[in-house]
Amino acid sequence: MSIINNAIRPENKGKIVKVSEYLGYHLANDLIVLLGEHYSAFITGHYWLIESSSSSLETQYGRSMIAIQPDLWLTPITPPGSNTNESHKSHLDVPIKIST
Repeated sequence: MSIINNAIRPENKGKIVKVSEYLGYHLANDLIVLLGEHYSAFITGHYWLIESSSSSLETQYGRSMIAIQPDLWLTPITPPGSNTNESHKSHLDVPIKIST
């Protein structure tokens, strides 16, 4: 789950969506084909297929339950009770020896 923090269509900002499929790394203006429809990558970066629980996402094709979104424009929602620091902690516990 994520919150849309930036969007081509301002009405999509702030919406909570399900991030359902990784679409790959695309350069700005690359063509992304999804379910027979053609989208242009807005910016260079990683892209995701996002889903809304209702037809509340505005796209170039009108209202939809799905859309594409660059990773940089999504803010992940951390599930309650999960500790995000644990997944990044293991490599930090390695002692570093500095020679002088």
